[in-house]
Amino acid sequence: MKDRAHSKIRLLLVDDHPVVREGIKFSLAKKRNIDIVGEASDGKQAIRKAKKLSPDVILLDINMPRVSGLEAARRLRSASPKSKILAFTMHDSKEYVLRISRLGAKGYVFKDDSPADVVRAIEAVHKGGVYFSPRASKHILKEYVRATMNTEDSTILGLSQQEYEVLRCIASGLSSKEIAAQLKVSARTVDTHREHIMEKLDIRTVAGLTRYAIREGLVTLE
Repeated sequence: MKDRAHSKIRLLLVDDHPVVREGIKFSLAKKRNIDIVGEASDGKQAIRKAKKLSPDVILLDINMPRVSGLEAARRLRSASPKSKILAFTMHDSKEYVLRISRLGAKGYVFKDDSPADVVRAIEAVHKGGVYFSPRASKHILKEYVRATMNTEDSTILGLSQQEYEVLRCIASGLSSKEIAAQLKVSARTVDTHREHIMEKLDIRTVAGLTRYAIREGLVTLE
């Protein structure tokens, strides 16, 4: 029997628009490591097929008839607990990003992301990681900063006040040059602060910071 880690990624594709499903199938047709084992047009079908097929990854639309992607994600935790959920949507919404993350989704990609990005997301969540498109990561990081700010003590993370300000700017999606202009410091200083932030939190990338925020439960809707 093949080691599951080296087998094809078994993907369940869930979207209520046939043209979207066909587009995904076309984009993945040449990917030898991904096998679309089933399709569903709403959340209810997704739950039924996930129970039967036990896919590795479920590419899940959010807005669908009968049973929404959010409700499906909640039910899929028990219906197919080993399946990794990857949200696939057109909605750049903080509420959707945070809610489906709390429901167990391991990633969030947009329908206008490149096929290569969608493939990377599928592969990442299959390997046990997370993958949030930059626009979705922005919402996670903003919530991370908001949650820590509620302590009224930026030193809770071991960061200096200016490092914390840089972290807030990163969460807003600003580049080093933009952060430098806003904080009236040099871009080199900003880069140094970035390095210190990553070192103090033991995180090497912005994607890693997103994973940290999710793992520590710092993404909430309250």
